[in-house]
Amino acid sequence: MKYMLLLHNTFGEKASEFTQEMVDAEIAAHGAFAGMVASRGGVFHGEALESPTTARTIRKDAEGNFVVTDGPFAELKDQIGGYYVLEAGDMDEAVELAKHCPAYAGIEVRPIWDIPGQ
Repeated sequence: MKYMLLLHNTFGEKASEFTQEMVDAEIAAHGAFAGMVASRGGVFHGEALESPTTARTIRKDAEGNFVVTDGPFAELKDQIGGYYVLEAGDMDEAVELAKHCPAYAGIEVRPIWDIPGQ
């Protein structure tokens, strides 16, 4: 079964505040995690997301018109900073794998809905 790991970050620091050493260490940590999971075989991919300040949220108003606003849907301390999709035998295995993933504020593990006929 496929699972998505949603990586939560606090985004308290601006990208300009990160040193090259900090960026290199983060990339190395994620590279190690990716190597560990990829070596198991099966589906695996992921991406880092830009800051929530670059997001746009699209909703419909009462008349059914689209309203586009700047920023993420919810004003939260923690926002999604990236994701991985991987295969695991069950939720317990997916959680065990997620424990090896570097993340600032936490990781949400969710099964990906296997839609019949897709």
